[in-house]
Amino acid sequence: MVGLFFRVSVLLLALAGIAVGIAAFKADMVRVAFKKQPFDTLEASGVFRDPQIRRIVYGRLDHEGDVDYYTFTTTRGTPIRISLRTPVADRDSNPMLVVFGPGLPTPTTDPGIGIGETNGAIVGTTGRDARTAVFMLASLTTFYLGPHIETVTPQDGTYAVAVTDRSGSVGRYVLEVGGMPERSFDVFISFAVGTIRAILRLY
Repeated sequence: MVGLFFRVSVLLLALAGIAVGIAAFKADMVRVAFKKQPFDTLEASGVFRDPQIRRIVYGRLDHEGDVDYYTFTTTRGTPIRISLRTPVADRDSNPMLVVFGPGLPTPTTDPGIGIGETNGAIVGTTGRDARTAVFMLASLTTFYLGPHIETVTPQDGTYAVAVTDRSGSVGRYVLEVGGMPERSFDVFISFAVGTIRAILRLY
C-alpha cells in the first residue's frame, strides 16, 4: 500500500512539473513581442540592474542611424556576457554590438558611435555571409546568431551597450545579457507552490 502511494505521489509530482513547464513555456512565448525601445540616447538608456542576471530584450531599429542604448553599473572583475540575434525574416538587418566604458581597450573597429573620450570599447560584428541560423523553440522563430561578447569589467563604473546597424538597415533584434537566472530561490518557491496546487486540484 505504501509503495503504491509513493508511486502515485511521484507520478503526480511529475505531471505537476510538466504542467509548470508548459505554463513557463507559454509565458516565454507571450513575452516575445518586438517593439521599438525608447532608449535612443545614453541619458535615456535602458538600465540593467545586474549585468550577470539573464535579461532578454526584444527590440527594433526602425530608422536609418537608429541606436538603442542600455547601461549597467558594476564593480571591477564582473564577468559580462552579451549576445545579439535577429529573425531570419529580417534578412537585410545585420546589427552590430558595442560595449563601451572605463578601462576597456581602444577599439580596433570603428564603433560608429560616440563612446566618450576616456572610454574604451569592444565592437562585435558578424559578416552577413557568416551568420548561422538556429530555431528557438521558446519563440517558435528562426534567428541568425549575431555577435557575442564576453569580457570582464576592468574597473568600477558605468558601462554601456549599444545596438545599431551601420548599413542603415532596419529590423528586429534580440539582445541577451547575463547568464544567471533571476531569483533562483523565488523560482524554486513558485515551482513548489505550483506543484502543490496542481496536486490539490486532483483531490
